[in-house]
Amino acid sequence: MYEESPEFRDRYRFRAGIEGTMSQLDRLTGIKNLRVRGMSSESFAAYLKAAGTNIIRAAVFQNREIGGDPAVTAVFPSLSCAVKERFQRVIVAIRCWSGLQWPHIDFAALFAAWLLTRPSILYAFPALFTSFSHIG
Repeated sequence: MYEESPEFRDRYRFRAGIEGTMSQLDRLTGIKNLRVRGMSSESFAAYLKAAGTNIIRAAVFQNREIGGDPAVTAVFPSLSCAVKERFQRVIVAIRCWSGLQWPHIDFAALFAAWLLTRPSILYAFPALFTSFSHIG
């Protein structure tokens, strides 16, 4: 088989390296599911996530050089990061489902816009109008 030949392994070694890097980048940072839109925002987020992955790799390399067993407590930060990412994805899905289409839309602004469409509420509760008058 060609896949088992030495020339295939020689040609594939570069691709295997980048596939491993991309897999680690996705597992550590969730780069395939960015929460930003626009080319400049996406590239900035990707650069930050790649820099974070490089920092993690450098720390692992330095700890490997120093020697010793990895601490058991090192599992908790990576687990908490994974849980945080999943939780944020759920929150974004709930916001999209509930009508808050983008995560950066402020609820107070939407509530103020809703209040402005109901003058009877504004006359009954004038304090509500003054508390949201700075939103505009």
